[in-house]
Amino acid sequence: MPAKKRSTTAEKKRATSSDKQLKATIKKLRAEVDRADAKADRYKKKNDRLERTVKESKAEAAKLSKRLDKATKQAAKQATKQAAKHAASAATATVPQLDANSDPLEDSAQPTLVEVAEPSTATDEAADATAADLAEQSAEEGSPDAPDDTWTVVQLRAEARSRGLTGMSNKSKAQLLDALAD
Repeated sequence: MPAKKRSTTAEKKRATSSDKQLKATIKKLRAEVDRADAKADRYKKKNDRLERTVKESKAEAAKLSKRLDKATKQAAKQATKQAAKHAASAATATVPQLDANSDPLEDSAQPTLVEVAEPSTATDEAADATAADLAEQSAEEGSPDAPDDTWTVVQLRAEARSRGLTGMSNKSKAQLLDALAD
């Protein structure tokens, strides 16, 4: 019987040894699963943040698109008004005319300048009315070309660049306003 005891004891040792190995392998696999779950959670959170950012960006893009459309329409409207105003001022011209009593073949006949205006149309009247509205609006809002304290330093530097001024990158807001006032 002692041989049987030895074999069962050896078998028990082998069984416990293989059980320990299985338990160790299971423990490693569970740790890997836990790490993978943690990593998946981090990616889910990151994905949620990115989706929120995308939504915010799309909303901002839509908002800016509306502002751009509005500004484009307003610029087109102002350009039309300016063109109508320019056409109205170009409609008045001076035409040389000869005096009715003078002979056109004589060298001494001096032409006199007579101002001739084209007949006024409803478009000209509308252009004059809208030009007056624009003048009132710009008087209320202040001149859009004149920088003031409400402008940011970035805007002031951009205006200085557009006017061809150099050396403005390290100037203060007050110095930029002074330089642009000239």
